[in-house]
Amino acid sequence: MNLYKTIQVGITGGIGSGKSVVCKVFRTLGAPVYDADFHAKRLMSENSFLIENIQRIFGNESYTIFNNKKQLNRLYIAKVAFEDPSKLQKLNAIVHPVVREDFLHWKAEYDGKVPYIIREAALLLESGFAHELDCIVGVFAPESIRMQRILQRDPHRTEEDIKRIMNQQLPEATFRQKVHTCIENDGFTPILAQLLDLHHQWIQQSQQPTFLSL
Repeated sequence: MNLYKTIQVGITGGIGSGKSVVCKVFRTLGAPVYDADFHAKRLMSENSFLIENIQRIFGNESYTIFNNKKQLNRLYIAKVAFEDPSKLQKLNAIVHPVVREDFLHWKAEYDGKVPYIIREAALLLESGFAHELDCIVGVFAPESIRMQRILQRDPHRTEEDIKRIMNQQLPEATFRQKVHTCIENDGFTPILAQLLDLHHQWIQQSQQPTFLSL
């Protein structure tokens, strides 16, 4: 017997916006969270279809893509992909569908058992599967704050590296137009109150006979 009509929530935002912090709060509140970026890394190191196609896409560079333990050299892939956007597009085209299938298997464990589940992904809107979710939440912060956070978190990155990544992602104005709900994570607006409001809203809606009307 299903206890809930489980709502599928997507959480996305630009690099350094604070998606992980937001998802950590929801985990604390009891929500299952599927970290799409984490699982994409795992699948790119385990899935034979992805491994073969990654080697095909990156060609002569493929000998540096996997180490002797068959683990993915993500920093190298990111460097090559951002230098050649066409390779990044090809990579995303093969990875997103495999991650979607993995998410669907994961989701099946929770359907009807919890009020809502969360799919966290930096490229949620770009993946082509956002329409399958019931609510998309965007996390936002000023670019200067995002830059500061990333430099503290990833000391191996330069400001130029971060700028390049930001420029590859959707502009904030486009993000705001495409999501259903915005979370302001600027360091000044209280974030916990915003998340608790959503938490209670989703719990209430999960007990209704129909999904969110979006």
